[in-house]
Amino acid sequence: MRGIHFLVAVLAMVAPFLFMKEKATMAVYGGLFYGYTTFNKLFVLDSSAYASKATYGKGLASAEYISFENAVRLFIEFSGVGPTVESVRRAIDDFALPVQSHVEVTAFNISYPGGVFPVEWVYTNATSDKVLVYFHGGGYMAGNANSHRRFLGYLVDKLHVKGLNVDYRLLPEFPMPIGVEDCFAAYRYLIEELNVSPNNIVLAGDSAGGALVLHTLLLARDRGVPLPSGGVMLSPFTDLSLNYSSFNDNAPTDFVLSPSQLAWTAETILSSANSSDPRFSPYFADLSGLPPVLIQVAQLEVLRDDGVNLSKKIKAAGGDVVLQVEKFGSHMLPMMFDFVPEALQSVSKIVDYLQLHFGTVESSSKCPLGY
Repeated sequence: MRGIHFLVAVLAMVAPFLFMKEKATMAVYGGLFYGYTTFNKLFVLDSSAYASKATYGKGLASAEYISFENAVRLFIEFSGVGPTVESVRRAIDDFALPVQSHVEVTAFNISYPGGVFPVEWVYTNATSDKVLVYFHGGGYMAGNANSHRRFLGYLVDKLHVKGLNVDYRLLPEFPMPIGVEDCFAAYRYLIEELNVSPNNIVLAGDSAGGALVLHTLLLARDRGVPLPSGGVMLSPFTDLSLNYSSFNDNAPTDFVLSPSQLAWTAETILSSANSSDPRFSPYFADLSGLPPVLIQVAQLEVLRDDGVNLSKKIKAAGGDVVLQVEKFGSHMLPMMFDFVPEALQSVSKIVDYLQLHFGTVESSSKCPLGY
């Protein structure tokens, strides 16, 4: 029987490449993940003997995490993800999973003096007018509503609220600060056009989307618009100077985002601007007068210190901030919730935090591994 499982595992790892044409796809990634997981469960009897870059401090990452890391590293190697806008967009699109079957999506456009951009409602069993506004990551140049719809669907299903998935306009076709203004316009649309109370709104986002949360909070404060109930920033990319230790120290352990990729992203965003300009690096803005925020980072990611330093600066400015540093995990750990227990645990903490703002009571501690 072990021999049969071994053949299935090898086939799962090899077969996707037989059908791959010009680029790797989610099928390749899924096959690699299944094959590695099966192989590890069959033949890695003592996980402590399985050397992995995912180890940190005491204890080891789960077998699922190790398998996932190996699969993603191979995916990135074979798909040719490099420092071009096109390759980054393709990689994020290829990793996107379909939204859960029971999640409803209603798309529409928001128009304001700065232009028009698409958004969508994402919801299941919303029982109130409370809204979780989500800004996707992707370095301001990649990602879209589709790439993060499944993650938002999971959150709103647990929280019984509506999600507003903001498909803001991207670089380089739309230079900064157009994307920032789109996100601010989406927030204003809720409170001014739909009359949603700011107390019933939380802004959330990952990576560049986390920075967009901060950008939007700062614009609301500076322009006299009522602030939302809170903000959630996951692995935020707010300091484009990259002047922190995790940028280099975590290069071996972050299997999603390399220092070279991050440096190229920062240069592309800045163009000729200074990295300490708060219009591009909101970390350098005055951070006083913000609502409560959650910042979650992974111990092993290159952007870890961006979030850690941001939490310190907000706290020094008198703000209410909760910092969660996940013991394991690469960049974008929560997005891996379908596959690895460490990611699901990090998402459970996000849900628990949001429950404080939305008043929902369902426990997230026993939610199943993915959908």
